[in-house]
Amino acid sequence: MSFRSFIRHNFWLKLFSLMLATLIWFTVVYWRDNDFRLSQAFSSSPLTPRVFSRLPVSIMTRPGDGKAYRLIPAEVTVTVAGDEAVLTDLVKKDIRAYVDLSNVGHVDVASQLVKLHIPLAGVIPVKVVPPIVRIEEIVP
Repeated sequence: MSFRSFIRHNFWLKLFSLMLATLIWFTVVYWRDNDFRLSQAFSSSPLTPRVFSRLPVSIMTRPGDGKAYRLIPAEVTVTVAGDEAVLTDLVKKDIRAYVDLSNVGHVDVASQLVKLHIPLAGVIPVKVVPPIVRIEEIVP
């Protein structure tokens, strides 16, 4: 099959697929760059933000990993949003900030993204400052 016949075979279907893929790509890039969240788009009431300062960051490692690590910084500031009634029940100890080292093999010095665990439904993490912490392995 020649290149010309390859292009002409189902030409309109190929052109439509290319246009649809381009439209989907631009939509995803737009939502990502504008920090768009579906819960904000379909929410009937405005979300109330709340800031929790100086949350300690813990480290999740593999079972049996006896290594010691130091986090720099060891605390983060977390901004969450949600319905005001739900946020009144949320206390600082409910939010868990952690870095996951269970997939990382050897760590001398590394940077990891801070992840959050919030047990209440309807609470959306908005911002973590700083979003990335530095991890150093403590060698005895």
